[in-house]
Amino acid sequence: MAKYKNYDYSQSLLIPVSLQEQLMPGTLEFAIHTLVERRMDMSVFDTRYQNDDTGCRAYDPKILLKVVLLAYSRGLISSRQIERACCENVTFMAMSCNQRPDHSTIAAFVSSMKYQIQPLFSDILLVCEQENLLGGTFFAIDGCKLSSNASQECSGKIEDLKKKKEKNENLPPVIEGAKENIQSIGKPEDYFEDKILTADASYHSITNINKCNDEKLDAYIPDNKFRNRDERFSSRLGNQPNSKNFTFADFTYDREQDHYICPNGKRLKKNGKPNLFRGKLLRRYISREIDCRSCKLRAKCLRYKDAKQRHFTYYADESGKNISHEMIKKIESEEGRQIYPRRIAIVEPVFGNIRIHKRMDRLNLRGKIKVNIQWLLYCMVHNIEKVANYGHA
Repeated sequence: MAKYKNYDYSQSLLIPVSLQEQLMPGTLEFAIHTLVERRMDMSVFDTRYQNDDTGCRAYDPKILLKVVLLAYSRGLISSRQIERACCENVTFMAMSCNQRPDHSTIAAFVSSMKYQIQPLFSDILLVCEQENLLGGTFFAIDGCKLSSNASQECSGKIEDLKKKKEKNENLPPVIEGAKENIQSIGKPEDYFEDKILTADASYHSITNINKCNDEKLDAYIPDNKFRNRDERFSSRLGNQPNSKNFTFADFTYDREQDHYICPNGKRLKKNGKPNLFRGKLLRRYISREIDCRSCKLRAKCLRYKDAKQRHFTYYADESGKNISHEMIKKIESEEGRQIYPRRIAIVEPVFGNIRIHKRMDRLNLRGKIKVNIQWLLYCMVHNIEKVANYGHA
C-alpha cells in the first residue's frame, strides 16, 4: 500500500519575515520604494492634514502611494483588492510596513490627489531626465480607449458625442499638455523649437496644426486618408486604383485663376470671398451643377448619390495655401515617410505595457479630475519601471 507524508492544517507556524529583505534590489517594488522615499517630494501632502495637536495619527502618504503604485503595477485597481493584498501578500506587507489601510482610506487617498499628482508625476519625469531616459528630440502623441466608470451619455458612439462638439472645440490643443510636463522639469519655454512631433490621424485638425506652427515644431500629423494612399495597404484595404474615390490630392490648383481642376477637366470656382473664421481664412470652391450631372466620374467624386455638386471648404494660411493639404504633402514626402513610422516604436509600447503587461486596462473613477489622477498614476508606474530596468543608478 502506498505511503504518504502526514499533514495537519490545525498546526500553527511562526515564520520570521524581514520586511526590508522582501524588497529586493532590481525589482519594481524596490524601485517604487526607493523613489518614493528619496526622490519624490511628499511634503505636498502636508497641508491636507491638520492633526498637529489633536486627532488621530494619519497613514503616511508615502505608505499609501507605495501601496497604490505597487498594486497598479500588478493590475489591482480596486481599493478592496488593494486592502486584501496588504493583509495576505508578503510583498504588500513589506511595502506597507505591515500597516493595513482599509479600502475607504485607499480610495479617498487616490481620488483626492488633485493638486498633488502633477508635482509627483514631474518628480518621476525629472528622475527619467537625470537617467537620460528622455530623448528630448522626437515626440509621439497617440490615444487609446480604456473601459471607464461612466454612463452611456458620456461614452456613446460618435453620433452621440456630436452634441458636445462645441464644448470640445474649446479645449486646448494636445501640445499644451506635453508642454506643461516638459516645463515642470525645468526646461525653457522654447524647448519645443526644432523638435519633431508625430501624432495619430485623429489629431489632424487645423487647431493642432496651427499650434505646432506657432511653436515652431516640426510636426507630422497625417489625415484620415493617410493609409488609403499608401500602396502597401492597397490590397488589405481594398483601395485599388480603379475603385478608390477622389480625394483633395486628385484636384489640380490653378494659381493664376484661383480655380481647382477636377480629374475630368472641369473647374471648381471660388464661392464668395474668404471669410475670417477662428483667426484663419476659410476658402470655399464649388463646381457647376451641369458639369457634375453628366460626368462619368461622379461616382468616384461625389460622396452621396443624390449630391449635385462637388465643393471644397478649407482653412488657408496668409499665403492662401491649404493648411491641411500642406501637412498632407509633408507626410507624403520621402522624408515624411521615413520619419512618421518612428511614432509606432515610441508610443505604442507604452500602451502595450500599461494595458496588457500591467493590466491597467480600465478606469474605475468618475470625473475628469479623478480620471486624470488615475491615468497619471498609470504613467508613473510605466516610468518607474523604465527607471528600474534602464536607469544607471
